[in-house]
Amino acid sequence: VTGAVHRALDRQTQAAVAVKLIAPSLTAQPASAQRIERELKLLERVALPAAVKVLASGKHGEQLWVATEWIDGAAPLAASLGHGPIDSDRAATIVTAVGGALLDAAKVGVVHRDLAPKNVLVAGETVKVINFSLPIPGERYAGVPGYVPPEAIEGKPIDQRSATYSLAAIYYAAVTGAPPFDGDAASIANQQLTGTIPPPSRRAPLAPEV
Repeated sequence: VTGAVHRALDRQTQAAVAVKLIAPSLTAQPASAQRIERELKLLERVALPAAVKVLASGKHGEQLWVATEWIDGAAPLAASLGHGPIDSDRAATIVTAVGGALLDAAKVGVVHRDLAPKNVLVAGETVKVINFSLPIPGERYAGVPGYVPPEAIEGKPIDQRSATYSLAAIYYAAVTGAPPFDGDAASIANQQLTGTIPPPSRRAPLAPEV
C-alpha cells in the first residue's frame, strides 16, 4: 500500500482533486524520500496526456502528500480484467496510451516503478496512468506479481526497459484475461526468472497480428 487517497476541493479553482498521503514506510529512508519529492516536483512541471496531472506536492510535518487531478468515473484497469479479456482493439488503444505516458515521463527523467493494471485508470475513452514516483527503488520490488520485471525481482536497478516489460504484461493480460504467469507470488517470481512465457494465443482466440 503506497498511501491513502482522499477526494478534496481545490479552493482556488473549486475543482475536485485527489490527495494522496504517501505511506511513511516509503519515505523512511532519507534518500528515498528525497527521490520521491524530486520526481513529484518534476511531474508538477509537465502535462502528460495519458498521465494523471500532478497539481502540487509537499510535506505537512513529516507527512508527504501529493495532489492530482480527479478523474470522474475512473476505474482501475484491474477491475475490467477481473471479468476476463477485453476487446483487442480496446486493449491496443489502452496500451498505446500507457506507452505514450511512459515515454513522456522518461523525457523528464521519471520511470514508473509499479506499472500494473491497478495503476491504469480508465474512464470511457480516457486513459490515465497514476503513481509514477512509487515505490522505493533499490528495495525488494513491491509491485503486483505477474507484472514485475525480472531484474526487479533480482534487486537490480529499474529503468525504462523495466516499465516496458510491465507494459507488455499488461497488454498480455488485456487480451487473454490474465498475466503471463499465475500461482502464488513466489511461484510467479520464479517463473518470471526461469520460465518461458506461453504465447497469448494459447490462452485466448486472437487475430494473427496480435
